[in-house]
Amino acid sequence: MFDRLRGPANLEISFPFQEVPEAQGGNGNQMGWMTDEVEKRSG
Repeated sequence: MFDRLRGPANLEISFPFQEVPEAQGGNGNQMGWMTDEVEKRSG
């Protein structure tokens, strides 16, 4: 289903909980990965 999802040409659609190994494996891993990503971007 998600393989067929398309957005406008300048919109990037990703599924990090499926694509990023650090974000896989359950809610704790996902929350930890999100926290790390926010910290990286907020500097």
